[in-house]
Amino acid sequence: MNPASRLLAVALASSVAMLGAGPALAEIITLNVENRYGAPLEFRAGSGFQGRLDAAMPRVIAPGETITRRLRTAFPNSQGGGFRYGDGTGRECDFGMSRLRDPGGPWQMPVLRARASRAGIGCRAEPESIEPGGDFSIRFIVE
Repeated sequence: MNPASRLLAVALASSVAMLGAGPALAEIITLNVENRYGAPLEFRAGSGFQGRLDAAMPRVIAPGETITRRLRTAFPNSQGGGFRYGDGTGRECDFGMSRLRDPGGPWQMPVLRARASRAGIGCRAEPESIEPGGDFSIRFIVE
């Protein structure tokens, strides 16, 4: 290997090592959806997620069941998404979450949404863990 090629190889290896040492751009949001409602809940709609879920949201959540999904976020300075579950009679919970940060700064606290479409169904969102690096976990409860 000539000296110029050797210098290029060292420079490329150093660049790759530095890229691998940087912070991960994809944080993980863990979504737990718990059905305390007493009737099956149907997935009504998703308003979109910033990133990719590890599996699709289930079409139905049985009474007493809790499902877990992990969202690998796609953007370095924002994360979030929203979805709805309901009983098929117009009673629905509209759930959502978002988290922002200034470029290069710390993550802000997540903002959670849990709204009922009408009386007769209860909707709550509770943070379970919040990491300064961007990961967080939420429990969405339908009761």
